[in-house]
Amino acid sequence: MKINKINYLVSVKSKQESTLACKSGVDFIDIKDPSKGALGVAKIETVTEIVKNVKKIGFSGLISTTYEDTKSRKSDAEREVFFKYLLSGIDLLKIGITNSHLSCENFFNYFNKSLIEEIKKNAKIKDKKFLVPVLLTSKNFNFSILRKILTSHIFDLYYGLMIDTNIKDNGSLFDLFTKKEIIEIKKLCVEKKLNFGIAGSLKSSDISLVKEINPTWVGFRGGVCKKGRTGELCTKKIIAIKLAIS
Repeated sequence: MKINKINYLVSVKSKQESTLACKSGVDFIDIKDPSKGALGVAKIETVTEIVKNVKKIGFSGLISTTYEDTKSRKSDAEREVFFKYLLSGIDLLKIGITNSHLSCENFFNYFNKSLIEEIKKNAKIKDKKFLVPVLLTSKNFNFSILRKILTSHIFDLYYGLMIDTNIKDNGSLFDLFTKKEIIEIKKLCVEKKLNFGIAGSLKSSDISLVKEINPTWVGFRGGVCKKGRTGELCTKKIIAIKLAIS
């Protein structure tokens, strides 16, 4: 199996944390509010502040943020909010899909014809692959949902696909999936020439398994905090995992 570089993503919640993560050598900066759940959406003001800060520092990696789930919100006001996030200077927009067909359909319905037309009309993003569906699961993985996502009408918008745990108290990604299962998910993405990321309460002790799977990127939050995922980042832990991945 060909081994590629694994990009190291760290989720940050503030300008100060983004500075710390940049100086610790991470590859991707992910902006979120961990107090609001697995993909807690940060305020747009926080997103723009962090984007401005990391670009001023000279960060050359990718910047991602999360956007709320897509439960049929189609008002003009909500659409305006969507574009504020998308045009905030980020590279990737992550949207969670839970392990259900309803959540999957909500996701597809949100990206309807009119929204796609608006995206294609915007010179800044019309040819950009920015979307990262994040499959959030806390039990048996539904491969039929994955296949729907990989054959959808918005495939051209995808930068990649990610799997993560939905309920952080239920254990890590490797408590819910075997290495074989994750590699099978990765294989389906690779066949579609999609990038593939993993996250989910990962710790330094998981790095050997991560390296065997060899995803495009691996994400950390709780595992690089001083005390719990809502606490402050720990420089020592970030650097230790950076060295272990390298």
